[in-house]
Amino acid sequence: MESKHTPGPWVVIEGQKSTRVASEPLSDFRGVVARLYRYAHRGKAVALANARLIAAAPDLLVALRTLRPYVESCAEPDLGNDSCPAVKDLRQIDAAIAKAEGKEAPHGRS
Repeated sequence: MESKHTPGPWVVIEGQKSTRVASEPLSDFRGVVARLYRYAHRGKAVALANARLIAAAPDLLVALRTLRPYVESCAEPDLGNDSCPAVKDLRQIDAAIAKAEGKEAPHGRS
């Protein structure tokens, strides 16, 4: 499936008043994906941690899509067994991918 988001990799750029997440190669402000401002209740450390998580999103989505077939093959014999760890993992993967794509999690998976 083709993604509609700004292609990765994304990088974190620290500034004076905000931290930006941008795509590479960065050309002026066209590559900015997110800007996290520092407020009194959320300082530089929180903004930087959030920026790093956001910057990892494209890589995490690729990893989930890559791992999904392997987890599904482990879960295949137990797909009806909600207590099976591989089934739970598969549901979590499907829910995360759906969330990233702006869709609802597949039926029976949450």
